[in-house]
Amino acid sequence: MSDTEVDGTAGDEAVEERDEDVTTSEDPTRDDGATFFPTGEGHEGERARTLLVVLPLVLGLLLVAAIGARMLVAEIPDPATPTTDAAAIPADSRCWDGSTKPADGCPVPDGRAGLRWVFPSFRPNDLGCRNVLPHFPKSTRPQMYECQVTVTGEPVAVLYSQLTQTNRGRASFEKQYGAEPEAVGDDLGRRLLWTEGDDPGTDGDYDLAVMYPALPFAVEISAASPEARDDALEKVVKFRANDDVMDHP
Repeated sequence: MSDTEVDGTAGDEAVEERDEDVTTSEDPTRDDGATFFPTGEGHEGERARTLLVVLPLVLGLLLVAAIGARMLVAEIPDPATPTTDAAAIPADSRCWDGSTKPADGCPVPDGRAGLRWVFPSFRPNDLGCRNVLPHFPKSTRPQMYECQVTVTGEPVAVLYSQLTQTNRGRASFEKQYGAEPEAVGDDLGRRLLWTEGDDPGTDGDYDLAVMYPALPFAVEISAASPEARDDALEKVVKFRANDDVMDHP
């Protein structure tokens, strides 16, 4: 039923009054529940409110992305690394870990941080390095990390280890290689070398082992050829000088 039929004979006047009420109403609320604004004002207000909501979210996402990017490229800290402010201690009074040198001398390097100190070429955060100690449940070595490298186009496995004791480590290598070690030396000091020479081992690989004569640390290299094995020892593995292992140079 139409409005004019409800109002009867006064329909024209009633319709005119209602039309006038609609066009001149100052009530901003429409029948459909939406808010009515004069032309242009609603859109600008909505845009302003949208910016107030969206802008903080965008800034927050950018901040999270920046922090995440820094974490991806940052090197994972070693939990064994001491927090001592080494810069506040004179160099000749510091131990390998940056702590103050005690009267009875510095302790032997220990843990993953100690292994990194003794072998500067050891980078446990590299993708090619992994802790292999869980794969040797009978081993008593405190630390054992294997790093896969490529030398002259050939894959080479380099095993960095902290030994339980120097004497036990030496006896183990002598049993493994069936011979006394060869003493080798350079400006860094003397070391003990075992090698299979030009003959492969029972596994078909060419192996060698080098350890410090008076410190419980060793490195072992395994490759598919004697040339790649020897090149890895010469070009990849880095030793710290014997005299600098305990003290901070």
